[in-house]
Amino acid sequence: MTFAAGAQEQIRLIEEVTEGTTPATDMKIIPHSDVTGPSKEWDRGPTAEVASDLQVQSNPVKGFSVAMSISTLLRYGIADDLFELLCNSTWSAAAAVTAQTDVASVDTGNKFTSVTTDKFNAFAVGDVVYVFRDGSAPLDTWAEVTSVVTGASPELGINVNWIDLGDEAAGDSVTIMHSGQLTPGTTLASASIERAKTDIAQFMIGRGMKVSQLAFSASKGGDPTLAWTLMGLTKASAATTFGTGTETAAAVNEVMNAGDGFQNFREADVVTANHIISQFNFTIGSPIGVIDAMGSLGANSLIKNRYAVSGEYRLYTNDEARTLAQKGEADTASSVGCAFREANDGYYFHFPAIDYTSGDDDGSGNDNQIFTAMPWLAYKDGTNSRMFQIARFTSIPTS
Repeated sequence: MTFAAGAQEQIRLIEEVTEGTTPATDMKIIPHSDVTGPSKEWDRGPTAEVASDLQVQSNPVKGFSVAMSISTLLRYGIADDLFELLCNSTWSAAAAVTAQTDVASVDTGNKFTSVTTDKFNAFAVGDVVYVFRDGSAPLDTWAEVTSVVTGASPELGINVNWIDLGDEAAGDSVTIMHSGQLTPGTTLASASIERAKTDIAQFMIGRGMKVSQLAFSASKGGDPTLAWTLMGLTKASAATTFGTGTETAAAVNEVMNAGDGFQNFREADVVTANHIISQFNFTIGSPIGVIDAMGSLGANSLIKNRYAVSGEYRLYTNDEARTLAQKGEADTASSVGCAFREANDGYYFHFPAIDYTSGDDDGSGNDNQIFTAMPWLAYKDGTNSRMFQIARFTSIPTS
């Protein structure tokens, strides 16, 4: 007799065209570290009828709901479909100026310029980009695009934030790139997600699945983890796959770490070198609303409600003035963002407008290091109209 082993399970996903209907195309394998469901939870309970024998006469079904939770590690490409479901939008097209020698930088306006027509047309205001320049004034970091001038030369330019460029003539090799951006959207999408126990040929599928929350956590010594909470319309089980029988394998990339893979932490758009971060967490929620009409036991449809975005980072610091401002001694609006990178791949998580809710010192006493916990709430940035942004990067250049 064969028993199911967790090590032989697969999670497979395909985005739906029609909510609740599985397309007849290949599913993608989503490498995971933990999974629960898809489960069908029955709303069942005793009737209110009075019975003289004091016993419950029946427990009729009143309805059901479908839920699932998946944990993945931060590895390039494996959860990009889940990111889309979370954001109610799709990844923007990649944009790149790759190893070009006709790009100069100008101190006034903090911008790159070029004499080549349409050099920067693919970029948009608000994009998070990776900037690489070799030569006498090297750059190897992330930046934010604040304005773009396109069209005919010589008025081409791309202004950036987060770095100081200085005046540098064209000649050195310059790369400015990203592999796609996600920001909050309103175009609701759903997916069919299959849990395949391949060793015992048992397959369960949740249809009409939508992401209601992502909880991200990273700390030194552990793997950055993404915990996805989903709700759906229906669940089914079978002895064969609900897909085509051919699955698209996951990208082969290394898991990003929270040691040297954690880079470019920015508070108030500034890399704070004297802030040593021990933990970085955030939660992006978009609660699910149920369209629950008479005539069926399950939900007729699922809608998503207003985003709720919060987070916390923990730091060791020797900058008491900065910490006091964050801890609530002043009502300080700010921003926060950071990158995770492994080799030539990476993600940047950016929250351009946040308010701190408190700031508590902890860890006092012998054999402890004092740290400050900095919880925050996000809101829509007035400049680029977004509460949060996720940028992805592949083929990042290296020296």
